[in-house]
Amino acid sequence: MNAVAFSPDGRVLASGSADNTIRLWDVASGAPVAKLEGHKNGVLALAFSPDGAWLASGSADHTVRLWPLSGEPQPKVLEGHTGNVTCVAFAPDGKMLATGSLDHTLYLWKLGSDEKPSALRSRNAPIHCVAYRPDGKVIAAGYADGSITFWSVEEGRELRTVNGHTGAVRGVAFDRAGKVLASAGDDRRVVLWNPEDGTATGVLQGHEQAVTSVAFSPDGAWLVSGSFDTTVKVWAVASKTLTTTLTGHSYGVLSVAYCPCGCTIASGSADRTVRLWHVPAAK
Repeated sequence: MNAVAFSPDGRVLASGSADNTIRLWDVASGAPVAKLEGHKNGVLALAFSPDGAWLASGSADHTVRLWPLSGEPQPKVLEGHTGNVTCVAFAPDGKMLATGSLDHTLYLWKLGSDEKPSALRSRNAPIHCVAYRPDGKVIAAGYADGSITFWSVEEGRELRTVNGHTGAVRGVAFDRAGKVLASAGDDRRVVLWNPEDGTATGVLQGHEQAVTSVAFSPDGAWLVSGSFDTTVKVWAVASKTLTTTLTGHSYGVLSVAYCPCGCTIASGSADRTVRLWHVPAAK
């Protein structure tokens, strides 16, 4: 599974697959509740809107789709990218969607409007991941050249670019307070950053292959990472130490997500499964 995402209430898990489909699962029972079809190539990225009314998906068919989770069944299709759409992220107020692509562009779509998206572009490098700071004023984007750029949403300009990875940056995530950014890299490391000045505040090492995804617990005390080495690891952010290694996948882990409850982690893998993990340490 290329992507996993929890709904804001934690009751539904969405998974996106190379088979071009999205499936919705009931978290409590693990039962499938819906199958969303329409993409013409693999689904690479997923994000729920803050109010839970929409699910955004990015695909290797170069499109973004907005799926209504009630009412009308047909998704809205956002077209403009000319390469695989690798990441999608809703603004905290739900009024804007950020999408990144291998076509080197980061688009900001004003939802509910027919306006063309604004493009943020500073150099020729594919984008693998994007995240909004919780206040919605800053976006962090990770690039294939190992860099991370912080963008001002209001001004549409680059605030700073940092370099702390020797391979592509595959995942970025802010903690709830917006005071820590975590990045996952092909260099097998997770780096912690101070978003205010762009300094690296810690490096988490332990994965044996590329780290593909990172996510913070709701309280920001824990960080989960997934890797091509088939494992999921949970880290204590304050002490920067590894607390738990979760094993069970037979192929690389491509995506991880923390449930809003703070005690469940989802992981999607190239082994075509999604696993839900109960993590007592993350309560």
